[in-house]
Amino acid sequence: MAEGMISLNDCQNNVTMMDLAERYLSELVGKQMVEVEEEETPSLKKYKSCWVQEHMQDYCLMKGEEYFFKVLHLGKQDNFGLRTQRRTDSDSFPSASIPARGISLHIGKQDDRSSVDQFRNEKVNHLRSLLLLNPQDLQMKLEWPRRMFNLKKYRMLRVLKFERLDFQKRGLPRGMIWPIYLKYLSFKGSLLEVLPSSIGNLSILEILDLRVSNRIIIPNVLWKLGKLVYLYLPLEFQMPSNDKLYLGSLKDLEILENFDTGVCNVSDLFEMMSLRHLSTTVEGILGDLEQIIHRMDKTSGDTSVLYPSIKVKNFDCYTEERHSVFRKLLNCPILHTMHMEGHLGQLSPYYRITRSLTEMVLIGSQLEEDPMTTLDQLPKLLVLVLQDNAFAGKKMICVKSSFKQLKRLEFSTLTFLETWEVEEKSMPKLSILAVKNCRKLISLPDELRKRVPSITFENDN
Repeated sequence: MAEGMISLNDCQNNVTMMDLAERYLSELVGKQMVEVEEEETPSLKKYKSCWVQEHMQDYCLMKGEEYFFKVLHLGKQDNFGLRTQRRTDSDSFPSASIPARGISLHIGKQDDRSSVDQFRNEKVNHLRSLLLLNPQDLQMKLEWPRRMFNLKKYRMLRVLKFERLDFQKRGLPRGMIWPIYLKYLSFKGSLLEVLPSSIGNLSILEILDLRVSNRIIIPNVLWKLGKLVYLYLPLEFQMPSNDKLYLGSLKDLEILENFDTGVCNVSDLFEMMSLRHLSTTVEGILGDLEQIIHRMDKTSGDTSVLYPSIKVKNFDCYTEERHSVFRKLLNCPILHTMHMEGHLGQLSPYYRITRSLTEMVLIGSQLEEDPMTTLDQLPKLLVLVLQDNAFAGKKMICVKSSFKQLKRLEFSTLTFLETWEVEEKSMPKLSILAVKNCRKLISLPDELRKRVPSITFENDN
């Protein structure tokens, strides 16, 4: 999308570019050119990742160079399933007469920088896409090859991706001059301590992925990125001061991931009326959760469908006021996934729980009644996790033909659970079952042991 292969002009009848992109990807899957991994609980996006079929890899490398896309890497095999050969002196970049438009540089061993050195000296005036990838995990820390960079040279870049690189020792220059035409910037999986404030100068940036692997400091400049459509915030971040991150000016946002009410302004969400997917964390504050629910209630119409994923932490419901707000959340018709940490005591009856719920995680809920008799009637529930005495009773029963769509079920530290009965044809699609540290539960139901492909059963005793 960032490279202009998909245009808004191709979208009709309220179809977004994301919808169209996934349709194209589905066509490639149907032609057995590409394999995909689907999201466990699909909402706005159907696919989590994709890769080229093995029989297509050599052909794609050849056609890639024909269309001015170069793949370079320093090892013999990477973790993306993309086979490339070690570069030799004769294996050079496209000549100046046919300059490369896209380069993927797979950075290997620290002591082998021949490709980096050569790339540093190449003319890159026509480069549109640059991907710097570490095929290994971060246990093998690969520092960003800073010596190859003077971003002034990359004036025409549209796409810049750093994946699993280590910026912690040197970091990014605070006054870095970014390519002014950049539409896509990603640091996914990298180690970066401070985001430079100069990122606020990327006035036409549309996609920003800050899902780094560590806690990061973000300066209050993202509000300047008025063209952003997709914003993926880190799981953990902080501001240079005690201020909250202001995002209210980003009125075109469609996807907002990891919005944390502890460091972001809840009121900003009311300015983002184009949101189609929201992933948010609420840290125990009643007023913040009430505002989130109010924002969800404002969503209506075919063109603005919100798929919210909410994590509520440290939210004990010992008072009727707090429990009533939790019940409103459960009843929100567009709620997609919910993680709830805190005392509940009881659940709403099933007919007052939204039928759109696909994932539920309950932590420390101390439910007095068997939750299975309520949750088994949710028609779209795919994932259910009960953790840290989410159920405080001794016996659970899954009746015949219940949980028709459930694919993953996890119990962890249900210290009072002694008996679990599963009747015939319950959970027909269950593929992952994990039961850990439920000390009084001696064995799993025979009905599940016979047919569930992946089972984990671990007790300390």
